[in-house]
Amino acid sequence: MPRVKPVLVVGCLNAFSLVGLLDARPPGQRPVVRGAPRAARDGAAPPGSPAALAAALDAAGVLPGTLYAAFGPDGMPHTLLDTALTVDADGFAARAAIRGMEAAARDLPLVSPIGGAAAAAADAGLLAALPERWLAVSGARGRPLYTRGGGDLAVAAEPEPDGWRLTPVADPPAPGRAVPDPGPSPLGASAAAVPERVPEGETVERLLRRQAATGDVTAVRVLAAELGAWLRAYHVDRPDALVCLDDLVPDGPDLVPGVLGRVWGEPVGSGEVLAAAWHRWHERLAAAGGEHPWPPWMSADDLVAVWLDAAGEPPAPEILAQGRRIAAALREAEGPPTAPADLRTALAAAASAGSTPRSCPRTSRG
Repeated sequence: MPRVKPVLVVGCLNAFSLVGLLDARPPGQRPVVRGAPRAARDGAAPPGSPAALAAALDAAGVLPGTLYAAFGPDGMPHTLLDTALTVDADGFAARAAIRGMEAAARDLPLVSPIGGAAAAAADAGLLAALPERWLAVSGARGRPLYTRGGGDLAVAAEPEPDGWRLTPVADPPAPGRAVPDPGPSPLGASAAAVPERVPEGETVERLLRRQAATGDVTAVRVLAAELGAWLRAYHVDRPDALVCLDDLVPDGPDLVPGVLGRVWGEPVGSGEVLAAAWHRWHERLAAAGGEHPWPPWMSADDLVAVWLDAAGEPPAPEILAQGRRIAAALREAEGPPTAPADLRTALAAAASAGSTPRSCPRTSRG
C-alpha cells in the first residue's frame, strides 16, 4: 500500500486585516479572537505577517511550504492567494482578493466602503498584508491562486506571461455542512462557462466607469457596440451563459469572461443577457456612488434602454423586464453590491443635509 505523504495546514488570524480595521462594531460586539487571552497571558504575540509566520514555523522545525493570504468569511475562504506572487493592481488576482474581502465584509457595518479601501490596498501592493488570515501549507504544492466563482464553483489559477490559466476544481461541502437544495431560480453556475485562460488587465466595468465619470458618452457607446457584437457571436456557442461586466476583460479585439461561470437555466436571448448585464452595471455604479453624464431624471430602465440600443439590441419592454429579473437573481445570489450604509457615507449624507444654504439677514444703512 503506498505511503500517504502527510500535509500540514497552519492557520493564523491577522489582527491587521482590512475588514477588521473597517468594522464599525464596538469591540464588545465583535467575535472573540481565539487564542488572544492565552497569548496575552503567555506574553507571546501571534505572527503578524506572512514572513513572521514562516519564521515561526521554521523555528518549530516545519518547512513553511506555500503561504496563502486567505480572504473571505470564517470557515469558507473565498480566495487563497500565494503571498509570494507579484499582483497587478488592475489584474485578475487583485479582483479575486477584493471579491474575497467584500464577501468577508458582507452584512457588516463599516467605517468606509470595503471596495474602495481594498482597491487602494491593491494599488499600494499591500493585499497580502491585509487578509483575514494566512494559511501555511506544508507537504503539498498547490496552485498560486484559488478563488470562488458563482454558486459553489471553485477555480484554480496559474499565472502566465499575459494572463492566467484557469482550472475548475471539485469543491465538496465541508464536514457537517449540508448541500443546499436547488432553489426555484434558473440561475446557476457551470464550469463549462469558465474559459481556459483569462488575460490580465482592466474589466469592461472599470473601463465603462472611467468613461462615464469623465462624461465621454462617445467612448461608452463605442464600447457598448463592441460588447453587443461580441455577445451575439459568443451567445451562439454559449446560449445559456450570462455576462457580468466586472468579470469580462478585453483581449485585443475580443472579450473574455472570467471565473463567475453564471448560466441561466431557461431559454434566453442575447438581448436579455445584455439587458441583465446593463441592469447589474447600473446597480453597481449607483451603489458605488459613481457619476455618469446622463440626465438624473432618467430611470434605470431608461438608462438600460439607451445602453442596450447602443449595443445594437432593441430595448423592448419584455427584454428590459427579463434583464431586470436576471439581474435581481444575480443580486440575490451575491448579496447587495455594497455592505449596509457605512459610517463615512452616513456622515457625508448628514453633512450634505446640514449644509443647505441659508438666506443672509439684510442690513440697513442709514
